[in-house]
Amino acid sequence: MKIEHNEWLPSFLFSGVGRDVDTTYFFRPHVVSREESALFDIKVSFYRRGVSKPLVLDYKDVCFNSDWTLRVRDVLPDYDHTSEEYVYTELFASSRNLEPNVYNHSLTFFGQHTSTDGRLAGYLATNSVWGAPRRVYRERYFCDTFPGARIDDELCLKIFVVNPFVRKCSFRVTLYHSAKGQFITEWKEIAGHSVETIVLDTATTGGTTGLFGVMLEADTKVASFYSTVSRKTGQMIGIDHGHPYLLDVLSH
Repeated sequence: MKIEHNEWLPSFLFSGVGRDVDTTYFFRPHVVSREESALFDIKVSFYRRGVSKPLVLDYKDVCFNSDWTLRVRDVLPDYDHTSEEYVYTELFASSRNLEPNVYNHSLTFFGQHTSTDGRLAGYLATNSVWGAPRRVYRERYFCDTFPGARIDDELCLKIFVVNPFVRKCSFRVTLYHSAKGQFITEWKEIAGHSVETIVLDTATTGGTTGLFGVMLEADTKVASFYSTVSRKTGQMIGIDHGHPYLLDVLSH
């Protein structure tokens, strides 16, 4: 008799790999349940640039109280000659004895990004592939925003754009300055199941410095992560997720 699994939505994040960077994933099922007898199966897929098929790893019968972790360097060890590369990573959880309390929800994984020289540092939760259980507001493009980023002679903004879909799309970034107006980048293409980065500094703003509002426009619902980087040392000072326009918010 075939055992049926209860399945949550898949989630995703980007992984940093290379001799200088690494990512470790954590699974914390107590975020959505306190059922200590629950058992989970986990599937992780790594979509490497230039490789036609993903590397897929399966983990069976992960118990509620287990300390499940996955270090990317252990499963992608052939990056010793690469200083850094970013890999689209998809995580999927199911259970034979625990039923989802919300069916349009994903079980959250957490990714801890580290590096030997400080270029990548942060702790991020995974995103649902099909978005939050709310309608995302769209006019001509899907929009993702970040309330404020400082760009000057010491700091710049590095954005990680992650495309969870199989089709490619284009994106661009607009910076808003209270006194100098808008600064818009050229359109940049991102392939399906991939990660792209874009760095915005005083060259982008024509020498204008200060605090900028940030908006990213894309053809589809990509995820964006915004990081402040020291221009002198290249060290990452902080990283956070973006904020999509939501009808729930705009209708308040």
